[in-house]
Amino acid sequence: MTSISTGVPVADARQIDTSKLKSGGIRELTGEEYRKFIDDMEKRLSVSYQTQPDTANHPAYQPYATVEVNGKVVARIDNHGWTQMSNSLGAKLSGKLPGMVNGQVGPALAQKRAEIIAEALGGKVVMAPTALTQPTFNNLPEPDIAVDQMAMHKDPLYLRLQKTKQIESQFRAQHIAQELDADDAKAADAAAIADGEAEAVEDGKSDAVRAFLEYMAKTPEERYFEAFLNSKGMTQEEFEALPPEEKQALMREFEDYVKQQVDKASAEQMARSAASKLL
Repeated sequence: MTSISTGVPVADARQIDTSKLKSGGIRELTGEEYRKFIDDMEKRLSVSYQTQPDTANHPAYQPYATVEVNGKVVARIDNHGWTQMSNSLGAKLSGKLPGMVNGQVGPALAQKRAEIIAEALGGKVVMAPTALTQPTFNNLPEPDIAVDQMAMHKDPLYLRLQKTKQIESQFRAQHIAQELDADDAKAADAAAIADGEAEAVEDGKSDAVRAFLEYMAKTPEERYFEAFLNSKGMTQEEFEALPPEEKQALMREFEDYVKQQVDKASAEQMARSAASKLL
């Protein structure tokens, strides 16, 4: 006996050992695992709101041929090879019609099926004017599949995904800020030591302290962007002077840069946490 929905023999079914399942919240995922999880969920949701493509005028769905017996049409076959016939004829030909020809569907399959049906019934194959060749069929574009964005955006699952993404972004931003604050504390100590022998400026602060205070006044995002521009050998002014398309290209690179830094920071935090538990 076989499960119709899955095609898996019921006799082979096994109980899931829940003791082997990994527990923990989404925050335990690495950056890459988290993005894959969200991407998979969004793809599944998008598929559920896809609308059936309009195939009425698509060449791949047009008639390939009919099979006639004594002037009567007993089967219709389209360019995919899909066949329409009576239930009784279908039962008679059960197991005789191939599902593919040379590993593919299309006109080659349609031709083969038409020939088998005609031979079994003593009929003839009548080609349709819309019949395609296999190479032409293979080069046809797929029908456009639209997604009902308005309906999908009202789905509770979509709203939960957006909330999850927002919470996760805030969590990782806080993590980055904590890492930066730790680095800033070290930098402050170094700046204070270096400033001990530096010449004071008019307001009583050295150049080193002034630069440090300016750096601390920036948001974590601004600090990351400054580090990114430094890695490119570019100043903020030079970035602002770029054409819009070059700015957009750099911003895409910046997004990848931040993701890499987040993943690196997460990995380092996990390593420190594991080490503290082992020591």
